[in-house]
Amino acid sequence: MKILMVGDVHGRFKMLNEIIDLTKPDLTICLGEFGYFPDMMPAIWMLHSKNPIYWIDGNHEDFSFLKERKSDEIVPNVFYKPRGSVENIAGKNFLFLGGGFSIDWKYRTAGYNYFPDDELLKISELKNIPKGSHIDVVCSHTAPNKFSILGSVQESMYPDTSRDVLNVVLQRYRPKEWFFAHWHVFKEGCHTYKNDKFTSWTCLNMVPNKNCYKVIEI
Repeated sequence: MKILMVGDVHGRFKMLNEIIDLTKPDLTICLGEFGYFPDMMPAIWMLHSKNPIYWIDGNHEDFSFLKERKSDEIVPNVFYKPRGSVENIAGKNFLFLGGGFSIDWKYRTAGYNYFPDDELLKISELKNIPKGSHIDVVCSHTAPNKFSILGSVQESMYPDTSRDVLNVVLQRYRPKEWFFAHWHVFKEGCHTYKNDKFTSWTCLNMVPNKNCYKVIEI
């Protein structure tokens, strides 16, 4: 099965169509910053993938609008994956965890394009993960603090309690793979444990920048 992982879309749905047309995946997973706002709905209807598109929330979505949705299938074949949801895909359990901190909050308007009460991933939301779940792959918006993306000095300028929650997920489930976006850079790494097990991780750039997507086969 061919899965297309995509970084921050930011409402660039025409470009997302182009990436899907180019790679022809069986499933597309968008890792937050999808661009879910009321005025973007006409553009979302432009998505024409014959195969499903899954997306998680980033920090920049209209969370009040998201809460009003009637279904997780927001338009045909485009599915929102709530925080803590788990789905078996080709024999592997995928965990979906949106949320993250808006570093540009000073330039945004609360309740309009900034939702401080909803954007951060909370420890209480881990209760949404089905009990006894074995997790093979995590799809999140931001990353655990255990993953170094920009370096400790620069990352300390952007404190995000969502990352602390994701640390708990990392230690609790020790997934084989982890994919995320948010940082607007591309980087890959590996987190190792004392028993020689490891989690390989990939941070994807934002659309349409280089390395904004990655195709995996499972």
